[in-house]
Amino acid sequence: MSGITSSPDAPRVFRATVLMVAVHSLLWSVVLLGLFLEVPRAEKVFRDFNIKLPVMTQLVLFLGRWVENHAPEVGSFVFFLLVVDGLSYYRLRSSAPQFLSKLWAFSMFLLPIVAIVGIAIGILKPLIALQEGLSK
Repeated sequence: MSGITSSPDAPRVFRATVLMVAVHSLLWSVVLLGLFLEVPRAEKVFRDFNIKLPVMTQLVLFLGRWVENHAPEVGSFVFFLLVVDGLSYYRLRSSAPQFLSKLWAFSMFLLPIVAIVGIAIGILKPLIALQEGLSK
């Protein structure tokens, strides 16, 4: 039996890994739902009003279209990344210094948060400018 599975902390490490992967899955689900649901709605508004878009918004719209056109591959890739995330965290948590597992979990938590903020800024900035322009 390997040193990882025979450790008395193995069930606790496993539970922590499952919880961490569940939180990361939830965050990535928010990112993908935003790209699938909100980006097409915003793109329609931008097209209807023929708005000149900032580069960041163009990038978000392109990413939304790309994800929509490649949904099965994106879903498989995200699943693969979550498996690698869980295996890496489990390995770090069970055999590496504690700060490394915390650093890994934090960085994998921060990545989808940054994506969510980037998508929100990319969509909201021109929508706010449109609303200001219409209110004049």
